[in-house]
Amino acid sequence: MLAHLLHQTSQLCAEFSAQIGGKTAIAHDDLAQRFEDRLAGAPQALRLVVQWGARLAWDHQARQQVRYGRQGGQQLTVALRWRLSRDWWLLPNVLLSPDRGT
Repeated sequence: MLAHLLHQTSQLCAEFSAQIGGKTAIAHDDLAQRFEDRLAGAPQALRLVVQWGARLAWDHQARQQVRYGRQGGQQLTVALRWRLSRDWWLLPNVLLSPDRGT
């Protein structure tokens, strides 16, 4: 017997995406500020190119981490669902945050 599988509502998924988007924007701003501080004496064009490249690399790494996380979560869900009885309920992709403000 397969374990039960529950999913989040589309509203909760949208709220989670918005929360991640806000954290991403903060990280982008922080990255830009760090490069601005380090390249203070450099020409404006050089600063913009370096910031653009750093943000591109950061975004690529973040997308890879998201992809690996999704794959691992899917593999774990499938493995648990087949190994647990119908007495179990699985809640994949649930965000648990001790502080909703962060």
